[in-house]
Amino acid sequence: MTFPSVYEMTNPLTTVRKQHFWDWFSGDSLNSRWTLQNHSGTGTATMNDNAGERWGGVLLKTAASASANSSFDFDDIRQFSHTGSVFICVGRRYDSSTRASFGMTNTAARTANFADSVDDTANTNKSVRSADGSTISETEGSISVTATPMSSMKLELSASNIKMYIDGVLDVTKTTNRPAAKLQPSFDALTRDSSSNGSLIRYCEAYNT
Repeated sequence: MTFPSVYEMTNPLTTVRKQHFWDWFSGDSLNSRWTLQNHSGTGTATMNDNAGERWGGVLLKTAASASANSSFDFDDIRQFSHTGSVFICVGRRYDSSTRASFGMTNTAARTANFADSVDDTANTNKSVRSADGSTISETEGSISVTATPMSSMKLELSASNIKMYIDGVLDVTKTTNRPAAKLQPSFDALTRDSSSNGSLIRYCEAYNT
């Protein structure tokens, strides 16, 4: 008697499985698949599982200097399509005076080709911030920026638009300045008041569609 593989239980054997990644941020340290990138100042990405912090996860913090900016990503291992992929995370902005970005990028510095769900205290509402090969633009939605509580953020990238869902509700559909190159999951924090500020991330998932 021949038994099917686990893959065959849910997929035809003739279908090649697409890239699918997920990570629960727990344990003593950030998994080695992630690389901390310091763009201005020296930031940190440390596990924060204290019950007193209520939600746990990885805490990304910038340096305490003007416009300090740090992120972590796959160190330019780009497995996801800019025209057919989904990014999901559970997280929140951790501090005031911060731009916290959750999404996918081609390069760590986010100078071009990225798509982010953004909670920025310089804005009124949460937004989609994205770039093609040369131009960065931003579209705010209807949900106020807030440091709490944890939110589920989902970005759907297609050949025609970027859709942002917050806690399951579609809030922004952006058609301009979409990324034009392969992407990697990435989290970015920029301080706006020279303090060490950042974001807290509990879960990440990304897959090609």
